[in-house]
Amino acid sequence: MLKTNFYLPLSLFILMMVSSCASKKAVTAQESVSQQTPTAEQVEDNPKLWQEKFERGIDFVATGNEPFWSLELDEEGQLVFKTLSEGEESIKVPMPAAERIPGEEGTIYKAQTSSGPLEVRLLRQPCEDTMSGKKSPYTVTVRYKGQEYSGCGNYLSDARLEGTWVLQQLRGKEVAVERVPFLSFSLSESSVSGNAGCNRISGGMEARGKKLYFGAIAATRMACPDMDIESQVLQELSKREFEYKIENDKLRLLHNGTEVMVLQPQK
Repeated sequence: MLKTNFYLPLSLFILMMVSSCASKKAVTAQESVSQQTPTAEQVEDNPKLWQEKFERGIDFVATGNEPFWSLELDEEGQLVFKTLSEGEESIKVPMPAAERIPGEEGTIYKAQTSSGPLEVRLLRQPCEDTMSGKKSPYTVTVRYKGQEYSGCGNYLSDARLEGTWVLQQLRGKEVAVERVPFLSFSLSESSVSGNAGCNRISGGMEARGKKLYFGAIAATRMACPDMDIESQVLQELSKREFEYKIENDKLRLLHNGTEVMVLQPQK
């Protein structure tokens, strides 16, 4: 009887220790996943995270769940794909050339790794995170080692772009007019508005990494004494695609490597 009373508490103690260890392992695994792939809530609560990635040269980011994975694209550097399936794995390859998806608004990147081919598809299609419900503009699919990973992604942009910028130089010449043109960017609404010098303008705009893409620009039809600067501004914006740089408190817009506009923050 004494032996039974002794072994019963001992058995309970061992059972409690095993349960505690299993719980700690589960927590550790969960922490490892969250460290590798930031959740949507972490991103929204800490927008500095995206700005830091942008300043490191990252143009596009994507994540997926079950299995957890992440993707970073630096169009001038490398593609980085991380996954925790079958053990933690990190793949880094030089950034592949972009290929258009036939009949779709999207891009394919194909790379060869030491473990086989890697294919990434970015489709301009709304996507909702399966865990957080966060919505993103791109649906992302990664094929690697016979497995398909699905998730959501978005292009990064310089947060400093948000706001109103006043035109200072146009094609290398100082702009000295009574009504100086200005552009107001809204990253959250993917839009641009402002004034070309005489008429108000508005249209769609998307910042993708280090590039700006403008949609069709609508303008009011007022007549002013001098429309020369306005005509030049509208002509430049009609080119649709620009590289942009923000340095020394100046926003520089370049088209095919040539600087076309220099703007400064509205005071």
